Amino acid sequence: MKINTAFYYLLAGRILANIGDSLYYILTMWLVYDITKDAFYTGIINALIITPKIIQFLYGPIIDRINLKKVLIYTQIIQFILILIIATMKYYDYLNIYLLFIVVPIASLVSEFGYPAQTRLIPELLNKDDLVKGNSMMATANQGVDIIFNSISGILISIFSVTILYFSNTIFFLLAFLIFSKIKYTSKKDHQFQKDRLTIKNYLHLIKEGFILVKKSLLWVLILGSATINFAIGMIYTLLPIYAHQYNDPKIYGYLLASMSCGLIIGAIISNYFKKYKLGPLCYTSFFISFCLWCLAPFFNMYIFIILFSMGWISIGLLNVILASASQQVIPRDKLARVDSIKYSLGVITMPVGGVVGGMVTKYISVEFSFILSSIFFLFISLLWILHKDLRILPSQLDLKSTHLKIE
Repeated sequence: MKINTAFYYLLAGRILANIGDSLYYILTMWLVYDITKDAFYTGIINALIITPKIIQFLYGPIIDRINLKKVLIYTQIIQFILILIIATMKYYDYLNIYLLFIVVPIASLVSEFGYPAQTRLIPELLNKDDLVKGNSMMATANQGVDIIFNSISGILISIFSVTILYFSNTIFFLLAFLIFSKIKYTSKKDHQFQKDRLTIKNYLHLIKEGFILVKKSLLWVLILGSATINFAIGMIYTLLPIYAHQYNDPKIYGYLLASMSCGLIIGAIISNYFKKYKLGPLCYTSFFISFCLWCLAPFFNMYIFIILFSMGWISIGLLNVILASASQQVIPRDKLARVDSIKYSLGVITMPVGGVVGGMVTKYISVEFSFILSSIFFLFISLLWILHKDLRILPSQLDLKSTHLKIE
């Protein structure tokens, strides 16, 4: 696969930004529970981190029309400033849960601008045949970073103060800003769009156009499945620090996050070998395997739990790459950011709800039983793919065409 320099800069910048995002998320989730000792507040802060994902569809039309390099650059420098504010407030002992309730969603909102921009840029830099490999490289690199930093995050928290770690975290966003600045990329579409004034009427029309495409195609069914899965994942994200606190060891939380990343990176690495398999059987089998592994995990000790938990993420990592590549392949290029952001927004709308529910149910049932409860949603989606004829007979990613998903 021949890859240009711009893609390497995009990859390197995304890795650095992902380090910053990962460390920021871990620090914030651990800090909130450590301060409040209340699973409900952990669920709330998790919801605030996730909620900006829901409105990603609002800036999809904007990203379709502006210079993608500027989007990547500005998001990193703004995140640098916001995390620096948290670090400074913590240093002077002014940081409290209410300040986090304000800064955290703003930082998360800014971060979400980068992902549809990245999605929109990848097919501009790579040809159709290289999309799966390119997305696999991106996912593998990102998850590889997660493995490293999630593994050592608990150790870092136990050795260094949260203040030092927050200050250190700002460096990664600054470096990502510098790397993205080196991307030499000029899109003809960007220039054309910049000539047209984006009025409120046109903006609303573009959003409506994206929703109509989703509604008339099979994408809405995929979104329904994604929303169900993300509700369960939202629960799981809230349950992990609670599970780790049972052992009173922050390293366990890091191990759990690292095992999750390990499963995702394995799935991303092997995804290129599965692009020739039919999507229908591949999806319903993968979801069922994750259900079985996560349903069994709580019945074993911590070490077996971590292994089974990690294995359950392999299927998700695999499908993330395959389905993302399929979308980039069949969705019209001029509508990709809009449609992809609509899919993403509607798909994750249930995640903050799942996060809050995860925090609430642990007040009445054990964290282990709550984990089993979350895994059942993967069984539901497996059944959806089996029972829905159009999904069940979908061809492989290589043979997939827009007509298979009823995209006009």
